[in-house]
Amino acid sequence: ETASSLACVLDIELDDDDRVALDARFSGRLLRVPRAERRPSEDASGEVVIVMGMPGAGKTAVARELEADGYERLNRDALGGSLAGLTPRLDELLAAGCHRVVLDNTYPTRTSRNEVVETAWQRGVPVRCIWLTTDVANAQINSIRRMLDAHGRLPTPNEIRQRGKKDTRYLSPDAQFRYERTLEPPTLDEGFTSVDVRAFVREPDPGEARALILDFDDLVGGATPALRPDDVAIEQTRRDALARHREDGWLLFVHAWRPQVERNQTTLEDVDACFARMRDLLGADVEIACCPHDAGPPVCWCRKPIPGSFLEFAVRRGASLARSTVVGASAADRTMAERIGARFEPSGSFFG
Repeated sequence: ETASSLACVLDIELDDDDRVALDARFSGRLLRVPRAERRPSEDASGEVVIVMGMPGAGKTAVARELEADGYERLNRDALGGSLAGLTPRLDELLAAGCHRVVLDNTYPTRTSRNEVVETAWQRGVPVRCIWLTTDVANAQINSIRRMLDAHGRLPTPNEIRQRGKKDTRYLSPDAQFRYERTLEPPTLDEGFTSVDVRAFVREPDPGEARALILDFDDLVGGATPALRPDDVAIEQTRRDALARHREDGWLLFVHAWRPQVERNQTTLEDVDACFARMRDLLGADVEIACCPHDAGPPVCWCRKPIPGSFLEFAVRRGASLARSTVVGASAADRTMAERIGARFEPSGSFFG
């Protein structure tokens, strides 16, 4: 082949029959008909509703409200398969005369949404979009609570890797950040009758107890992480301050990050022995949680500033996020406090 022979392709002319044949073979659609002419009329009956947002945005609640109003629901998590695989199901419903359908899925890109619009338009049904603009912090809380409801605990990284692609009850902590990276905000020029933008509003916190959320190494105060029981020592002034809070009804929650476990620099047995030593110093009712996973992109829900470990504690003990206080010295402590809506106090000022 030469450049001139390849250029001859540009001279090929297609008649209407040729174009119809190509349309039948293309996986996409040749949009020769102007979009305005393909849009369903304003008096068309029924509608298809796209409810979009990141994982944990609250799409299920909105879809269930529409479902209660008589809409048929199509959800990938419930039905399985891919996002694109829902459009044939949508077409089947519309062809059967069901003209009120809601699809609640992430739909981050114009391409993913366009498949729904085109399918509905072919059946003469308009499409409305509801966009839930829930931020990552609230979506993380929603996702963690959903996983706790499903499992009674946080899933491990191995469980997430093995099951996460097919089961959203094993959601990856990167899923929400990935959604943010790929998001193309919906607009009316995609063909929607309207784009209803909804901010997330959290329901009142069900818990009532107050909790102090502390960092293990900050509490110990050593120059290096305490990896053996003999390394665990807490100043008397700090012990007295925590004792006063306990007497006043506060719960004590301590979080420890121990990437040294994955690095084979310590063992879980040694970590547990350190925790036992801290309980001896502070009291048996202090709860200590450990994240043994290494640094890098998050693969778990238990490494701060992701609040998985504390939420697991809060659900079990009835702690209120809004009434709790994060005491620490790191950016991760401050960020976690912001994400859960708790008060933050630097450990230096808290302990004096």
